[in-house]
Amino acid sequence: MMKAIFFILLIIPVVHMTYAQQVCNNIPPIAIAGNDTIINNNQTSCTTPLPITITLNGSNSFDPDGTLVSYLWTGLNGITSPNAAITNVTGLLPGTYAFILRVTDNNGAFTHDTVRISVVPGNRPLIA
Repeated sequence: MMKAIFFILLIIPVVHMTYAQQVCNNIPPIAIAGNDTIINNNQTSCTTPLPITITLNGSNSFDPDGTLVSYLWTGLNGITSPNAAITNVTGLLPGTYAFILRVTDNNGAFTHDTVRISVVPGNRPLIA
């Protein structure tokens, strides 16, 4: 008597699922607060100098791989619109002031730049 042995070959495909990790290659934005500036107040008398108003301009800031979503100026309390690219600062008397611009891009990256403004009376020598 002959016995038959049957083998059933069952091929089950193996599916490998690979989940790619999302890598964020965000390039930080570039903050440009402007050039450091010396302002001659042209005071011609010995009276108390009047405060002046200046404009800060961070509109040349950019993001190489996205868009800028916020601006923030910090420094003296006289900043009229701290969340705008261009703003005014009031109440500056002779002295040196630093204003910091922080820009943030659409992916949350941020960077800073500082601009220094020196207000000097025009009839007095500038001493470093």
